[in-house]
Amino acid sequence: MKQYKLPNDGTVTVDWAEEDWEGFRREVAASGKNYAGRVVAILDGTTDADSCRKQLRDLDKGAVYKDMGNTFFLPAYVALNWL
Repeated sequence: MKQYKLPNDGTVTVDWAEEDWEGFRREVAASGKNYAGRVVAILDGTTDADSCRKQLRDLDKGAVYKDMGNTFFLPAYVALNWL
C-alpha cells in the first residue's frame, strides 16, 4: 500500500478540476488524429459522462484511449500539477 506524508494536524487539502469536455473536443478535432472523427462523434452524441468514457475506452480495443492519454490527458494533468 502506498503511504502518503500527511500533515501532523490531520488536515488534508484536495484540489479538484472539472472535466473540460468542450476543450477536449476542440483539441481532438484539431489534432488530425485518424480517430478524431470517431471521438468527436461520441462526444457529440453522448450526454452521460460515464457512457462517454466507456465508449472512448472501447475504441480499437483501448488503443485510441491509450493514445489520447499520452496526447491529451497526460499533458493536461502535468500542466495542472505544475500550477
